[in-house]
Formats: sequence, C-alpha cells, structure tokens
Amino acid sequence: MGVAPLRNPYEVLGVGPGASNADIKTAYRRLAKELHPDTRGGSDAVHARFQEVTAAYNQLKDEASRRRFEAERLNEAAQRRRQPAFEETASPSVAAQDAQDDVFSELFEGIKNAGKRVFRARGEDRNYRLSVSFLEAANGARKRVKLADGRTVELAVPPGTTDGRKIRMRGQGNEGHGGAAPGDAIVTV
Repeated sequence: MGVAPLRNPYEVLGVGPGASNADIKTAYRRLAKELHPDTRGGSDAVHARFQEVTAAYNQLKDEASRRRFEAERLNEAAQRRRQPAFEETASPSVAAQDAQDDVFSELFEGIKNAGKRVFRARGEDRNYRLSVSFLEAANGARKRVKLADGRTVELAVPPGTTDGRKIRMRGQGNEGHGGAAPGDAIVTV
C-alpha cells in the first residue's frame, strides 16, 4: 500500500538540515510575508502553500521542535516495519496559529487593527492511512477509527475500494481560524 511521503520541512522552507534557528526563522518570515493571504489574495493554492510553510516552520522553529522532528524521522523507518491498521500520517507539532501569531506580531508590529479585518482560514486537513483486508476492500466495510484528537468515528469503506484510494471525512480535520470551517480528515486506504 503506497502513500506519497510528506514533504521534508527543510525543503519546504528552502534550507538545509544544518541551518541555524536564525536561518530557519528568516526563511519562514520571507515565505510567510510573500504568501500571506492579506498580501497575496485568497487563492486556494497560495493558502495551501502558506499552510505548508507554517507547518514546516512549526516542526523546525526551535531546538526542541527540531529534536522532535528528527526523532520522528529516525523512528519512521522502524514504524514502516510494523504497519498499523490506522494511523495519522501528518500532524504539525505545534498549532499553526501559534507560529503565525509569533512571526506576524513581529512582522507587522505597529500596525494594529488595520482595516478591522478578521483573518479567517479554513482548518488544515489531517491525513491518515488505513489498512483493510482484501475482502473488506472488495465487499466494503464499516470501520471505527480513532482520530488524532481522540474522537472515534465510523468510516464507510465502499465496495471495490482499490489500494491508494482517498476517502474524505468532511469537517473532521483541524479547527478553522477566526470562525472558519474545520479541515477534513483524508484517509488513504
């Protein structure tokens, strides 16, 4: 069962693994300023790239976050040997809002309540991987799965499901910002 690997946060930010914290922060600020919805408009592609950059920064923004990321990356090989039935495949280590608040308070210091606009952003999608038997895929099945936030939901695997099929569970991802809609849970079978 093949699932495309998540992008390396060093690549997303355009820095190498040996980059200093200052280099990482500088790269993030440059990209965040360039991609922020208030400066680039609201296209879905720009918004998705902005979220990807923010998630990458959250993984690398300080020594503790970087150590967690590196430990997860080293542990990934061991996890591949043991294939769980259901697992989350992508999760920012810190809420994206915290990183945005940090950087943008510094970037736009002195600009308060400009235009009285409220920043609204749809919640990030969460990606999961689900293993099913051949018969469950062929005949269809209902599976109870536990999401990253601890909730248990029922997922319908349609009859004739093939390897790599993505099933979207609307509204089951991360909460939205500023009252916007939550993201989705995307399950790859």
